[in-house]
Amino acid sequence: MSLIQLFREEGASQPGRIALMSAVAGLSSAGVLAIINAAADAVEQRQPTTTFFFAFLAIVILYVISKRFIMLTAIRETEQIVHKIRVRIVDHVLRSDLLALERIGRSDIFSSAGKETRTISQAAFLMTNAAESLAMLVFAVIYLAYLSLAAFVIGAIFVTVAVLIHFRKTKTIDAELRDAINQENECLDDLNDFLAGFKETKVNAARAADMFRNFQRQSALAADKQITTQSRMAEHFTLTQVMFYLLIATMVFVVPIFSEAFGNVVVKTATAVLFMIGAITTIVTTVPIVAQANAAANNVRSIEQKLVQAAKGAQAPHAEMKSEPFNEIVFENVIFEHRDSHDNPSFSLGPLNLTFRSGETVFITGGNGSGKTTLMRLLIGLYRPTTGVIRIDGKVVDEKSIDAYRNTFAVVFSDFHLFRRLYGMMEAAQEKIDALLAKLEIEGKTRVTNGVFDTLDLSGGQRKRVALVVALLEDRPAVVLDEWAADQDPVFRKKFYDEMLVELKRRGKTIIAITHDDHYFHVADRQIRMEYGQVAADTRGQSHA
Repeated sequence: MSLIQLFREEGASQPGRIALMSAVAGLSSAGVLAIINAAADAVEQRQPTTTFFFAFLAIVILYVISKRFIMLTAIRETEQIVHKIRVRIVDHVLRSDLLALERIGRSDIFSSAGKETRTISQAAFLMTNAAESLAMLVFAVIYLAYLSLAAFVIGAIFVTVAVLIHFRKTKTIDAELRDAINQENECLDDLNDFLAGFKETKVNAARAADMFRNFQRQSALAADKQITTQSRMAEHFTLTQVMFYLLIATMVFVVPIFSEAFGNVVVKTATAVLFMIGAITTIVTTVPIVAQANAAANNVRSIEQKLVQAAKGAQAPHAEMKSEPFNEIVFENVIFEHRDSHDNPSFSLGPLNLTFRSGETVFITGGNGSGKTTLMRLLIGLYRPTTGVIRIDGKVVDEKSIDAYRNTFAVVFSDFHLFRRLYGMMEAAQEKIDALLAKLEIEGKTRVTNGVFDTLDLSGGQRKRVALVVALLEDRPAVVLDEWAADQDPVFRKKFYDEMLVELKRRGKTIIAITHDDHYFHVADRQIRMEYGQVAADTRGQSHA
């Protein structure tokens, strides 16, 4: 997709108005040239120039009005388009499933919503200047034909050859630009790995060194591609400048050979060519930037198409959607398959036939890679079964009901993210927030004011307590915890299992916890042990007895 096509599809104003005002601005610029040349003739012939002066003022005013309209319209249109694209991308992300986003990659989404939209924004303003320069160039060429038909014909031949050379080179540059953008995205992927895995990198010198070498290699490749592309642009720009000088030389040295009368207008013609060179310089300078913007627009559309496919058929989540109590959630022959980048199965979970009853405390256990986290993500609706169905109170969880189903659960993931604001819970009672902070023994570490935490600069265990506070504020029928107690000290861990989980159960909450704390298995009504993607055991605990 080209940048122009993007603006035609996304813009709110009629492009005809911008084109018309660009033509007016270009005509005004060419009019300045004609008036100056006419006034110079009048001065040479000792005639009054008052009329030319007022004509000059009028045409400058017309230029200012049209130029201002073009610039303000371009700024407004561009930023509105960028806003629409960003919001649409985030909307698609909200509708998408976790698995689809994992396949697309966060770096590509970040790039589309950030870097690519900035490129489009910067290019749009320059395009309006180029449009005005193009209009001015057309009128200057007409004026050149009026001055000397021979100069017009020879100049037209010269410019035609230059344009053909330009477009031939631009085609090569466009392809190299796309390669450069793809390489930069790969570099961003490595940088994201570096930042997301900072803790793991910091404690393993060999890993850190290897990652750094790989990042250096990817960055060097990105730099080389940019150097190659930018160098071609620089060479192309230099060649264009040389062509301009040759065009002036053609007017001065070549045209007089074919037209004896040309000597009378040689100064006017040279002046016209100089005006044309300014316009052509603007156009040529804009071309590589527009090429980058075209590549950016293509990338944005590509990511949007992937996100649309990922969110196909899904409805946007509704703020007013409430969580409803349930009696039981049933897995019927549920199988889930992870697939690699070549769409080959890499891990299989199931078939699973499980029932989770309201008010139960269920511990999910098993070794690394046994399928605990995948089971949890299926249970809370982040993953969809490859085959089989999940029912809640007898009703199949499908595309229409998946969002309501997800609202059944308050979750603290092992790799949780803390939001500084209590999004979706800004009206939560301050007394309830303070009570929860006190219960989790972090009231002196952070506090909430007007729905915002004053600090999240806490230890890992304290941050998990804050995450649990937020989950409990959601007040959902089921609470899902992924290795929540792993970062807690022994004293608070005991309090969590023996007091907090018991209290939640007494309040009627369903608790599903992934845990390795075998000393506290007696707290659970059931223990589901996973091995190699299968349920190895589903046993009743002491609390049930």
